[in-house]
Amino acid sequence: MSDLLRIALSGLVANQSAMSTTGHNIASAGVDGFSRQRVELGTCSPQYFPGGYIGRGVDVQSVQRTVDDFVTRQLRTDTWVYNAAQSLRFYAE
Repeated sequence: MSDLLRIALSGLVANQSAMSTTGHNIASAGVDGFSRQRVELGTCSPQYFPGGYIGRGVDVQSVQRTVDDFVTRQLRTDTWVYNAAQSLRFYAE
């Protein structure tokens, strides 16, 4: 019975982390430069008993930032071009 409760508790704790991340996403949605985060859940490694393996619940595997690669590359390129133009302007004066 305690194993069943431990599995249920692992699910509750993992989903509590996911709900906290969702709350963070909602609270920070209007902040410039914010990128949404996503919780990746996965199974805990099973425990071996004679006759087979028994699952041990779920766990938070990672928290991933969701970003658009195109926008990130474009921002880096634009920043580089701007800085290069500022350098040329400085030396031209």
